[in-house]
Amino acid sequence: MKKSVLFILFALISVAGFSQITGWNAKVGMNFSNYTGDLDLNAKVGFKLGGGFEYAFNDTWSLQPSLFLSSKGAKKDGNSINAMYLELPVMAAARFNIADNINFVVNAGPYLACGIAGKTKQDLGNDTEHKVNTLEMIC
Repeated sequence: MKKSVLFILFALISVAGFSQITGWNAKVGMNFSNYTGDLDLNAKVGFKLGGGFEYAFNDTWSLQPSLFLSSKGAKKDGNSINAMYLELPVMAAARFNIADNINFVVNAGPYLACGIAGKTKQDLGNDTEHKVNTLEMIC
């Protein structure tokens, strides 16, 4: 795993030598997440906070790596799963100029995510709760 992360970091550094950073950005948003499988859970609203930059190869093609802190989870009937993830998306972007100062941008690419913190709360009835720290290391 450490070799994969180091390889990606070195690849980003080498790409920087052949391109130009055109801008930094900050991103804030919300998400809806759920777990699928045998459990019948409901989606939960979370947040996403982070930033990144854009490497432009030319007027059309660029690479957009970012780093986000994202909350995910699910809930149902007093039971909840909360998880915090660090996400590293690396998006390739194609920018098409359709008018003055108006662009159409298409992004696609992979991302790595690693669970860094979390809590699971289970309602056992009779006013009893069971809470567990669920540090999910899914990398």
